[in-house]
Amino acid sequence: MDNPFNSVERFDERLAGYASRDGWEVVIAYQADEPAGYIFGSPLMRGSLWWSSMRQPQPDEFTQETGSRTFAVQEVLVREAFRSTAGAGTSRRCTRRSSPSGMRSAPRSWSIPPAPRDD
Repeated sequence: MDNPFNSVERFDERLAGYASRDGWEVVIAYQADEPAGYIFGSPLMRGSLWWSSMRQPQPDEFTQETGSRTFAVQEVLVREAFRSTAGAGTSRRCTRRSSPSGMRSAPRSWSIPPAPRDD
């Protein structure tokens, strides 16, 4: 976590930039009243440079964006307490609930059924 990229200030800068994009969406997962994780992203707009860092050049039909063709996930996070069996599938559930097909911009949240306890 010593990398400046991971600082709170840099995250705030990136988040403000991402959230200002058309079609930006966030999904927040909860277990009971406690946030377990999130995912956010937005559609790639025309002229996006998203694919420019690929090691091998891709054909135009692969890289030309329309504003509705590709939903780019900019970040996904699952809190440590909800990783492994405690929050089994949290990341996958967040991904399924982000909407590459609907591409809505309104934030949404959802709940995860509590994990069974061994006590």
